[in-house]
Amino acid sequence: MFFIGGLLFIFAPQIVAWFRDDQQVIAVGTVALRAQAITIPLHAFIISVNMLMQACGKKLQASFLSLNRQGVYFIPLIVLLPRLIGLSGVEVAQASADLLSAVTAVPYLFFRELKRDEEQGV
Repeated sequence: MFFIGGLLFIFAPQIVAWFRDDQQVIAVGTVALRAQAITIPLHAFIISVNMLMQACGKKLQASFLSLNRQGVYFIPLIVLLPRLIGLSGVEVAQASADLLSAVTAVPYLFFRELKRDEEQGV
């Protein structure tokens, strides 16, 4: 994921240009793609914690974690950030939602492990 994120970051202008030959669109898309490229490595962590919750039978926790990225965080951010910081808010809304989702997943992982250690008497 780091490798793919790095490639996307480096070649963001060229990738955006595949879809639109307009310098303004390329400039906006480059910022958005680079912001997203930075958070791509977090996707593996978020998905892994979500799958762990599912495998452990924690349906509510898994459902909440899966809703975070597109619902709990993204929808409010895509409404709020453009009002606060304009176009930059649109550019970074998804990456911000990914970052918040990763931060939210951390306690689920650690509390799960701490609880397991307590049950095993470690």
